[in-house]
Amino acid sequence: MVTVNYRVNIFGFPNAPGIEVQNLGILDQRLALKWVYKNIEAFGGDPNRITLWGHSAGALSADILNFAYPDEPLAAALFLMSGTAMRTFAQGDNALQTNFSFVADRLGCHFPEDAEAELDWLISRIPALVSTTSNEQSSLIEYPIRDLGGGPNKTDVDKGTLSDFICPAYNTSNIRADNKLTTYRYQYAGNYSNITPYPWMGAYHGADLPMIFGSYNISGGTTELQKQVAERMQDYVFAFLADPQGGLAKLGWPQSRGSERNDDNMVRFGDGESTMKIISSIEVDEACMGIGGYGRPPDN
Repeated sequence: MVTVNYRVNIFGFPNAPGIEVQNLGILDQRLALKWVYKNIEAFGGDPNRITLWGHSAGALSADILNFAYPDEPLAAALFLMSGTAMRTFAQGDNALQTNFSFVADRLGCHFPEDAEAELDWLISRIPALVSTTSNEQSSLIEYPIRDLGGGPNKTDVDKGTLSDFICPAYNTSNIRADNKLTTYRYQYAGNYSNITPYPWMGAYHGADLPMIFGSYNISGGTTELQKQVAERMQDYVFAFLADPQGGLAKLGWPQSRGSERNDDNMVRFGDGESTMKIISSIEVDEACMGIGGYGRPPDN
């Protein structure tokens, strides 16, 4: 695994008038990727099997690189955890463009009223694994200081979880599948006391990272079920990394099938007493489809 540093904040994405190059952070990432592609073989790696793996803003960056260099992606796959290019961050009250729209505009595919058209215009043909947690916003919203045990308003949490994470993942998966791109999707729903400080937080933003990296037992208190969920997640993620096109299919994981299918499926890890199960995406995406509310797992 290779991690990189890049310029952030106003140094990486200044969005300032008079500056010709605005996406310096993305250019840093591209330079790092080119270095890895050129040199990874000397470290025992394969330059033709690079997976761009990012979490949150890192996932957004990985996805932007996917669109910015469609003819020369350098990577063979994408793993987007809790972030895609469909989730954009405005740069201040006076900003006229989000970071992704800026990149899309410079690539000749600026459709300010139609983000899906921008995404559909240029894209590399590499497989992707897209993920979210079931209660993303619970750790990002303002905490009720005088009632930490009670937690924030669940409606507000759901609103942010949907708008910032689940619906962008839903849209990204559909657009990719509509363009016949191999796409898999999962949701993490585990609620374990050695990861989650308060029960109301549930599967918050980043709660799946200790499970995948195997660091969930640092504070002790790991249950056998949690261990099984973590091992199952690791097995499936590593199957994707080893064979992005067919590794998950061999394990029975269904691909995303696109916006025309209302019966699409996805995987959910850590829901109650289950380690992993295949669920209808409608259970998660109803609100994004405009036909219902958010089917948050009971433990969240």
